[in-house]
Amino acid sequence: MRQTAHVVEPEEFERWATERAAGAQEGAGGTDEAGSGAAAPDGKTVFTENSCGGCHALSDAATTGGTGPDLDQGLADKDAAFIEQSIVDPNAEITEGFSAGLMPTNYGETLQPAELDALVKYLDEVTGR
Repeated sequence: MRQTAHVVEPEEFERWATERAAGAQEGAGGTDEAGSGAAAPDGKTVFTENSCGGCHALSDAATTGGTGPDLDQGLADKDAAFIEQSIVDPNAEITEGFSAGLMPTNYGETLQPAELDALVKYLDEVTGR
């Protein structure tokens, strides 16, 4: 499988992430579990639409990224709280062999709370917990 990485300046990434978040809010439809009218996000979709597989390998999503840790191995014995912290504060605990600053630190801001919850739940389920 061939993958492409796009290296951009932090400001350009921030602009892209903000536009993406705004588009997700505008395009919501359906019904979530609370009946608010917004469709409950699918964790695997959040993973793929945010290009997580460009950097992370994950068997369930058929991704082979190697810039960041292999999630099948790295999350196998971790709980949901660790997974969430790794997304919103990726420099809190660095996987051996990797360095701080590789993963964007703004996913806690760019992902909607329901998207973050769905992503954490998905990763927790597919990595063997």
